[in-house]
Amino acid sequence: MEDETVNEKVLPINIDGIKIETCFNSADIYGVADELRSLGFEVKPMGLPVTQRLKEGCEQLNF
Repeated sequence: MEDETVNEKVLPINIDGIKIETCFNSADIYGVADELRSLGFEVKPMGLPVTQRLKEGCEQLNF
């Protein structure tokens, strides 16, 4: 990605085993879905998974 700060901070987290999922709709709007996939991130529709997690009382970080 063009923003080196993102590369420096996010890629090591993904490598360290923390599961990072990215929303296809948001990634598509910003035009970065293919680039995120090429970096090893899972890009998928997130509406249902987020709803299920919230109903289960799970905590998650969205940004």
